[in-house]
Amino acid sequence: MAMSRFRLDNLGSLPEVEVPLYYEVWNWEGDTSVLPIKWYEAIRKSYVKQLWSEWNPERLEAEYVQRRDFDPSNFFFLTQRGNVGACCFAGNGEQDDAGTIEWLCVDPSCIRDKVGKCVMTLAARRLRDLGRTSCVVSVPATRQDLVEDLLSLGFVAV
Repeated sequence: MAMSRFRLDNLGSLPEVEVPLYYEVWNWEGDTSVLPIKWYEAIRKSYVKQLWSEWNPERLEAEYVQRRDFDPSNFFFLTQRGNVGACCFAGNGEQDDAGTIEWLCVDPSCIRDKVGKCVMTLAARRLRDLGRTSCVVSVPATRQDLVEDLLSLGFVAV
């Protein structure tokens, strides 16, 4: 599947976070035993099978959550009645002062609620708080809803 890559070079220009009505923000805290399952369910709803077929909750936990550099405050879930509408995490980045927004998942049934824009803003603001000046994110080229949200936040295609 083709992915589109976007970059925001001025994290100081981010808007305030607007959590949609009836949603709440979770981090990787509390009863964390269910979070890998919630994350996996969000991935399955957000991506075509070829992108998630090799993953399962145990692998996600082993490859991300169990890493020494995993920070529970960098992970964001946007939920409604315990169901994940969107999630992602703020990553360390690949180069220069750019952080990354990783595993951006948005349930297609929640697009109208702008949960993608909210969770991207949360992650980008977290990167700014960690001292990053820019960030990059990749999304499936077929997800026009995510592309529109990124462009509205000031991201540009790279």
